[in-house]
Amino acid sequence: MRSAVGTHGIELERMRSEWAAAFEIADDQYRERLAALGASNLAEAATEKQGIDQKLTRIETEVIPEIEQLRKDIHSLEASRVQWLDQLRTARGSILQSRTTFIRSLNSSLGGQVVVELSGCDISFYFDAVDGPLQGSRMQHREDQITLACESFSPEELVRILRTESIDELIGVGITQNNANRIVNSLSDELLYRIERVDVPPLPNIRIKREGQSSYTDLSSLSVGEKCSAILSIALLSKGKPLVIDQPEDDLDHAFIIDSIVEGIRAAKQDRQIIAATHNPNIPVLGDAEMVFRVARNSGEDVCRIQNSGGLELPRVTAEVQSLEGGPGAFERRRLRYSGVVTALK
Repeated sequence: MRSAVGTHGIELERMRSEWAAAFEIADDQYRERLAALGASNLAEAATEKQGIDQKLTRIETEVIPEIEQLRKDIHSLEASRVQWLDQLRTARGSILQSRTTFIRSLNSSLGGQVVVELSGCDISFYFDAVDGPLQGSRMQHREDQITLACESFSPEELVRILRTESIDELIGVGITQNNANRIVNSLSDELLYRIERVDVPPLPNIRIKREGQSSYTDLSSLSVGEKCSAILSIALLSKGKPLVIDQPEDDLDHAFIIDSIVEGIRAAKQDRQIIAATHNPNIPVLGDAEMVFRVARNSGEDVCRIQNSGGLELPRVTAEVQSLEGGPGAFERRRLRYSGVVTALK
């Protein structure tokens, strides 16, 4: 028994030594864990754990359901947004069709001398929507590169490219690698939503057939007088709406004023109200103005005062009109015109 007790005593001492070493290691680990948790003892750690458990409970019972509801709301809003975009495309298609129909009717009324076409696009609002957020982004040749992107892709196409980070498509139209990366990384989802709904309307292109020519010339290549003629001939067509013209005689020769401008006004005045500011007496006189206002600018002010007003049958109004550029010649031409009409009637 003494031998057995001795043997077990030795074994027990060995186990105690191993346990003491393991305890020391575990105690060190325990204290390190407490320090990591910011607690100095087990009671503080338990309190901290209780607080964490309460937070986890709140997350499970309140936060997670809120997140799920928000996800559902976002999904619903995304579906509504897709529907609104579809309706926007449909509305823009209807507007384009209306414009096309109107221009077809307009060209028919113009008689072939002036034609209006829809060509190209107005990318000004599109450019501003993309360029604004990229100012200060250190893009090289920023304006040229953004113009290239806007001319190459529709707003919806560009947004798709940016969302999928399809940089190769941007590079394929001439945008540099660095600039493509900057565009992709600088535009947030909110900005992409704005860009996606920007309108890019078609631009009207006006062309005129010059006398003796069979082909049409773009408005940009015409003289100032020819441009005025084309624009005024279009403006005079719309019936029922008032038309305000500021000095229609500018840059036009005398014969054109009488033969074209005056005749156009006389023909249109039966269907609409025309208000013209002019220095040329031929326009109110030969255009059969029903009311004339003679105005003069107040010295040193951007304000005019009415000196006289009334119909051309009033001597005081006639005197005022004859003081305009061109003198009484307009009245003589009117007399000759109406004397010819009276003779023809007889």
